[in-house]
Amino acid sequence: MTRLTDNAGDLHALFELEGATNDRLLGEAGVLPGISVRELVFGIPYAHVVNAAFTHANPLGGRFNGPERGAWYAGFARETSECEIAYHRGKELQEVRWMELEAFSYVDFLADFRCAFHDLRSDTQFRNCLNPNNYKTSQRLAAELRRRVVRPVALRGIPSQARQSLGEREQAEHAPFGQRHRVHATRAAVEEGADVLVHSVVDKQVDSRFIELLKHKGTILCPTLVVFERYGRTFANKLNLTPEEKAWGNPEVIASLDVTKLPQEQLPERIKTALANPDASLDRIKKTYDVALKNLKTLEDAGVIIAAGTDAGNIGTIHGPALFREFQLMKEAGLTPMQILQCATTNAAKLFGGETGAHIGWIKKGGFADLVILKSNPVEDIARASDIDTVVKNGALYPADQLLKSPQ
Repeated sequence: MTRLTDNAGDLHALFELEGATNDRLLGEAGVLPGISVRELVFGIPYAHVVNAAFTHANPLGGRFNGPERGAWYAGFARETSECEIAYHRGKELQEVRWMELEAFSYVDFLADFRCAFHDLRSDTQFRNCLNPNNYKTSQRLAAELRRRVVRPVALRGIPSQARQSLGEREQAEHAPFGQRHRVHATRAAVEEGADVLVHSVVDKQVDSRFIELLKHKGTILCPTLVVFERYGRTFANKLNLTPEEKAWGNPEVIASLDVTKLPQEQLPERIKTALANPDASLDRIKKTYDVALKNLKTLEDAGVIIAAGTDAGNIGTIHGPALFREFQLMKEAGLTPMQILQCATTNAAKLFGGETGAHIGWIKKGGFADLVILKSNPVEDIARASDIDTVVKNGALYPADQLLKSPQ
């Protein structure tokens, strides 16, 4: 910025302009058209670094993304990432015909990835996707792969247009992975072959057709009730964390949820509106629950498989102990303590599926020795699910008082 002006007032104005047009900040405020806040991360270390990678997009796109979103580029070796950065930075300088000597500082990050990757390197049918001079084919491939995640086309039943773009071999390679397709709760998603619906149906009451479709397909619903209140309550400064969340949640994450400590000039309009009229936010949450809780009870009574989950990582939804708030809401919906426990154990195991699902959710020979031992009976009151005495992990016993402070 100092190359543009050395006037302090002008510099301040430039920094404000840069912040107002910062794609990461815009993306985290939910106003970028190409990527939603549900695709970003919040409340974890270096979240701004992760989000920046996906929100700062090249106007012409990259190898596997169009101009509407960025991408996370990584290499198995640090030198690979450094060469990638140097190449793209050089291209940018060439485009603006910058001829002066430049030096840039970068930080190397070591990242873990836990997922199945599409490896194109040795597959000749995807040779064009690795063309250094043309990104059209690779961008089409990436768009199709994203579409298959958002629209749950089962790996064993890819439509003809997908087979034409990805190839029969790619279809066959992915079938054995046993991945379960998770998408938002819609009838079309179930009809297309989704294994799991995440979030509840909140726009209207479910009908008998939808219920029978879920049961016929064996689709699992993970209602994530807690996430519906946490955005609005956080933005309105009316967050209702449970004692468990306050005691066991990440204190840095919890501290970051106080929107009143944010500089007023940096507050997105959505938060300003919620702070100005918190009752309106709470009313919207109530209307959502009026539908969602009734639907959950209806689906449970009809025999649809319900798995407990929170969608933690969204704003205000704390990793781990937010599950106890989910239990409270499931109880408000009319589920019994035993039904809630089944949702969090045997039904959750069905959601995992595969090798993991086969070894969890049950106390039996051959299962993982991962248990939570309680001091009181949660079947009598689901609130007692947090009355933890001992945690057993991989057969090793960990007294709760050595792991956690009391939530009271």
